[in-house]
Amino acid sequence: MKASKGHRMRPTNGMLAGAFGLLLALLAGLLPTLWGGPAPAEALPQMPHRLYGAVTVNGAQAAAGLTVSAKIGGVQYASTTTDSQGRYGYDPAFTVPADDPDTTAVEGGTAGQTVNLYVESYAGGSTTFEYGRVQNLALTATVPTPTPTATATATPTATPTATPTAMATDTPTATPTATPTALATATPTPTATATPTATPTATITPGGPTLTPTPTATPTATLTPTPTAVSYQGPVATIPAATGGSVSSDDSSANLTVAAGDIAANTNFQITRHVNDPAFPQASGSFTFAGKQLSINAFDPGTGSPISGFTFSNPVQVCFTYDPADIPGTDPSTLKIKQYNSSTALWEDLTGITVNAATHTVCGFTTHLSYFTLAAPAMPTPVSGGGGGGGGGWTPPTATPTRTPTATAGPPTATPSSPETATPAPVATATPAQGTIILAKGWNFIAAGWYLADPSVGAVFGGVADRVYHFNSETGAYDFASKSAEGVWSGTLAQIEPGYGYWVNSLLDGPLTYKYDDKAKPAPSHALPAGWSMIGYVSRDLTPSTSIGAYLASLSGKWASVYRYSPNTGFEIAKPGFGFTSMDYGRGYWIELSEAGTLMP
Repeated sequence: MKASKGHRMRPTNGMLAGAFGLLLALLAGLLPTLWGGPAPAEALPQMPHRLYGAVTVNGAQAAAGLTVSAKIGGVQYASTTTDSQGRYGYDPAFTVPADDPDTTAVEGGTAGQTVNLYVESYAGGSTTFEYGRVQNLALTATVPTPTPTATATATPTATPTATPTAMATDTPTATPTATPTALATATPTPTATATPTATPTATITPGGPTLTPTPTATPTATLTPTPTAVSYQGPVATIPAATGGSVSSDDSSANLTVAAGDIAANTNFQITRHVNDPAFPQASGSFTFAGKQLSINAFDPGTGSPISGFTFSNPVQVCFTYDPADIPGTDPSTLKIKQYNSSTALWEDLTGITVNAATHTVCGFTTHLSYFTLAAPAMPTPVSGGGGGGGGGWTPPTATPTRTPTATAGPPTATPSSPETATPAPVATATPAQGTIILAKGWNFIAAGWYLADPSVGAVFGGVADRVYHFNSETGAYDFASKSAEGVWSGTLAQIEPGYGYWVNSLLDGPLTYKYDDKAKPAPSHALPAGWSMIGYVSRDLTPSTSIGAYLASLSGKWASVYRYSPNTGFEIAKPGFGFTSMDYGRGYWIELSEAGTLMP
């Protein structure tokens, strides 16, 4: 644990019981005031710093495909490329992740750190890291124009020492002609013509700068840089369907193993290793590349043509070897192999992942081919700032999930109670409905969906979770509930209310079922201050989703940013006209208001 990452209260099971628990609860309300902002009792997932804007190179709009990167203390934490309009961070989003204070590795930034931006290898600008900030930052890069080294070339003058009077005659035959014979018999004085000073025009390309001099005279001096974007194709291997086989990358750092019966017919396979390839899909804010980036392709052995959409009959194994120097401070057990899903534009974990720290090998299974990469966690981290309004200048609270979540939040289904729970005689009120959300082990950002039949924290979460947090925007501090080793819940948070968001630390991967109260109750409304608040999706009829514009209609013109969180994909952002487009059942959200308003979903 990083002791240097600021002050944090960390209540453990059993600490909040009795008078000692009351003392800690009082301190929890006091310390935020002493520290100038909310103090989360846990390392809750923290929102990243998002950047976007125009890129100018030597006074002109940047070309498409230039690499834009963000570094803190010389370490790169984000990378993207410019689009056709010379911009970065529009699509895909460009986010600098926050650091996780509960690990020895440094996964991103902390409030107040300087973030330096680069266009290719040239400084383009800088800013200060702020949790949750969305910033339009134009980058301006100046590329030096080095003077090419002139090489003096002795160029013999083709004019012999014949008398110039021959040139004055109008008779063409009198014009002396420089021939090898004339040069051999004459003794001309060679004139050394130095290469003139060129006025180079610098043009940045994704592989590095190419200086194309525009000389005022010949000869021309051209500097040819070494390209940085390279693809290394490994050997093509024919794998028989009857026996299976394997294929490796050019440097043997990755391999694909196919067992007998995994393919329907003999097939050729090839692994290509990508280095600084701008076409390779970018890593999301929830992980970073940790070594090799590959693509694996299948070919018809008869024609040599690529086989599009190739799938295996059974899962096949993909293995990477890693260099510990590529993952300093990272626990090897957290490494994953991820595969790019072009349909969803998301990176997904392979199944059955195993890590052998002794052989530096990571393996997993897949049923289809695409881009593959070795990935290390780049988790979002906690919050420790306070107060403030729009513009993202305040550090809104949030949390760090477990580093290997396996379940994803899925759309819930509202179903009536089973007949066994209904009373035999007719009743005037409707039977309470229930709904289910799927939790991943670790931190989840959720909401109740409607009024609960029993909203007490213990009744809602029981043995499913052990910690729950909600940021109280009125007090500027976290309300929390913690379960002791004896199963007793205590803290400043007593009930789960509809319309609010909650951080919940789940003890397992699996469902959480809500039992709801009568739908006849009036819909909740919440007064929210300027700045950041935690809200949740609520729907009387448990509608799975509502467009973000409709759901936030009562805050139209006042909301600036909304963040949601998934253990698998990390934080995602929406702004008016940009980003995700719906508010969904079971989800909690951070919302930033430019002025106070009332949420009336």
